[in-house]
Amino acid sequence: MEQSLQYTFLKKFLRKEEEGFSLIELVVVVAVLGVLSAIAIPTFNNIILKARQAGAASHVDALLKSASIYRINNASYPSN
Repeated sequence: MEQSLQYTFLKKFLRKEEEGFSLIELVVVVAVLGVLSAIAIPTFNNIILKARQAGAASHVDALLKSASIYRINNASYPSN
């Protein structure tokens, strides 16, 4: 009797009545992905812009330090 109940239980939960996804489920997934990408892409672009600005500021700082060192050694700034 117990095996019969286990068999019925397993048969009920392992049986597949549906295969694949419905059109509504696919539309919902595409909509969610669209919303997430609409939020993520501008944020990612802003991060890239800030990184480029920080890199440029670092290069300008290095140029200023190099020019100062040149001035200390040569008593004038470089002409070019």
